[in-house]
Amino acid sequence: MSQLCKDRVVVITGAGRGIGREYALEFARQGAKVVVNDLGGRGEGGGAASGPAQEVVAEIRAAGGEAIANFDDVADWADWAGAERMIRLAGRHLAGAGERNCSRSAAPGGGRGARSWRVRRPDPVVPYAPAGLYRRRR
Repeated sequence: MSQLCKDRVVVITGAGRGIGREYALEFARQGAKVVVNDLGGRGEGGGAASGPAQEVVAEIRAAGGEAIANFDDVADWADWAGAERMIRLAGRHLAGAGERNCSRSAAPGGGRGARSWRVRRPDPVVPYAPAGLYRRRR
């Protein structure tokens, strides 16, 4: 298997389910060390649970990869404490943060098993989190 990301550290928001989960698993398959950030909310929004992120971390570790879960909310443009904690966690446990990926943008309409997807109200994580993380890093 190719190791395109060997020894790189990636931080992926929304990595507990859906496309974020798939990003996390693929980066791990490619040799990256992964910070799995997820609030564990329901697909339609609201709620919080650590289970989804921990399950992805367990799956990565079971396959021989390195991963750590993070549950900080990085959507608040006015308060970057959560994003800063997430990056510091990457540095302490995975030796630095080199790549970032924000994947939350859509949710299935009509609950589980829905055949169509709808875009939720604008999700603050998608446009602001990457900009804030890059800005904080400078």
